[in-house]
Amino acid sequence: EGLWIMDTADHRLRELAIDIAADELQSAVSSEVVSRDAGELSVAGDGDELAMVIRGEMVLVNKELEGRARVVLPGPWRESDVQFRPGSADTLLMISDSQSRRGVPYARLGLVVSDDPEHTNLRQARRHRVEWLTPAGVECASPQWSPDGKLISYIHGQGKLAVIEADGSDRRILFEGWDNPEVAWSPDSRWLAYAVATGSDYN
Repeated sequence: EGLWIMDTADHRLRELAIDIAADELQSAVSSEVVSRDAGELSVAGDGDELAMVIRGEMVLVNKELEGRARVVLPGPWRESDVQFRPGSADTLLMISDSQSRRGVPYARLGLVVSDDPEHTNLRQARRHRVEWLTPAGVECASPQWSPDGKLISYIHGQGKLAVIEADGSDRRILFEGWDNPEVAWSPDSRWLAYAVATGSDYN
């Protein structure tokens, strides 16, 4: 168990140790070296930038630099379902429970982008901001980029399969039911296949 990188040319594996600082560029207050407990991994289009979730924190690291990493949104909340926008290293799709309704956290869909005019690359940016894509108070789950990076599918509320533009506009509900559908985009981004449970069968 641990974090590993494999060189696809020679198939050699090496363990990846990541030194996490809350803010490496301004005022780091704590540092911890970890080599396991990564629950998710997303690779940017150039293959160099990695995003992962370690113990609920969204962490950015460069494949070649290894070592020093960035915690993007330091805080007690948890992020999940992190995905770089296809072909980019400057936009991350994610689910976060940093929002609350009557004091109870709920999962909201948003984009993490740079708030640093000098760097669009998320790992290099000194500041970040979240652009929320879904309404306040609505639980969301299972986001997925279309291959061209223009659309996002996700579960809106309970059992509603929705598609939105990458800026959160033009929400369309494709299916409503009690089950959360399984989803797959076609390579050309024109079609969205989904499977739902009906009784004991899938359609």
